[in-house]
Amino acid sequence: MKNFTFIIALLCLKMGNINAQNINLSEDEVSTILCHTWRLSFATIDGQPIPIHIKFEVQFNKDHTYFLLSNPDAIGTWSYNPKEKYIELKTKNRKAKIGTLNKKEMIFTEQNSDVYGNVASKKSEFHLIRNE
Repeated sequence: MKNFTFIIALLCLKMGNINAQNINLSEDEVSTILCHTWRLSFATIDGQPIPIHIKFEVQFNKDHTYFLLSNPDAIGTWSYNPKEKYIELKTKNRKAKIGTLNKKEMIFTEQNSDVYGNVASKKSEFHLIRNE
């Protein structure tokens, strides 16, 4: 249960600047590509792999909602910002950003922040692949 809570917290942490904001798609293209089930392939902190010992899958829907398959009652929302070229994810009061999306992979990068909102130097990157 601790691993599940840890992953949820990492996904939902407010993110800092994203280095790879390169989603150059129309809103329809984003919806078509994003709205599938995705599974975590690997994650890194400051470029170093971190072990993930749980099955982690996320379902994105065309009604702009998403949820973890292991917790379908905790629904978040997603929205595409074509001007800034990222997808924002929201659950309750937390936000995250997807900066890379294509038909096979999505990547979101986050910077950890402390309770005062100061951004720490460690960057976490999560790579998800689309289930076929």
